Amino acid sequence: MKLFIRLALLCLLLCNYSFGQSSHPVAIQVMKQMMERYKAPGFISFEMNCKYSPEASPNEYLDSLKGAVKMSGNKYWYRMQESEFVYNGEYLITVFNGEKLIHLYKTPSSKGGQTGGVVPVDNPVLYQLDSLIRQKLIDIELNDLNSMYIVSINFLSHPSYKKMIYTIDKKSKLLHKVVYIVRTAELMGAEFQASGNDGGFAIVQTIFDHHSTERFDEDIFSGDRFFQKKNDRFVVSPFYEGYRIVTPNESGR
Repeated sequence: MKLFIRLALLCLLLCNYSFGQSSHPVAIQVMKQMMERYKAPGFISFEMNCKYSPEASPNEYLDSLKGAVKMSGNKYWYRMQESEFVYNGEYLITVFNGEKLIHLYKTPSSKGGQTGGVVPVDNPVLYQLDSLIRQKLIDIELNDLNSMYIVSINFLSHPSYKKMIYTIDKKSKLLHKVVYIVRTAELMGAEFQASGNDGGFAIVQTIFDHHSTERFDEDIFSGDRFFQKKNDRFVVSPFYEGYRIVTPNESGR
């Protein structure tokens, strides 16, 4: 269920994206403040707890995942189950330990980087959402509830995504909870999708807790932990011996 993992990762990645004009500028301002808080200098770490259930029976949880995140400015490290994600300003590194694969993308802003952007290649969900926002194919609402802001993003005509709900702490500007309502088929593998049964809609809920601003070792963002480049070829580090590196235009061991 890689897409389930990527939906959880979307909660993190969206903090690095900007929204265009909206019919609800206050809601957009709340989202921008949240994003700026996560991108601010210094250190922040937290835990994520994700679970999903059918929309028709929201209390019937079918799967759950737990993850940990560390961020500093525009850099982040993120682990969920057997998958690990690192962005260090130069590379986006995705490690699937169960499959012994390392997906490696060089950012367009880096010298010698691939054109066309990293996110559209590795995160089609994020790319699609960003496109919908810019095309104004969504409606945004804001509710002010005591210590929390609730920002709801409703998809007006998307076949797979119905709604995203962000609960943001007013004081800290940090995320407390994110809820996605998405077609169940989008969370499943190719076999389920090929069956022709979309399974209706599912609710994916992510809770953010145990926030900390204590300093941590920034080596966690280093690409050297995963690979070295030798003679224009990427080679895995000794710790990941046996893994295969996959890049847009080449692969190596």
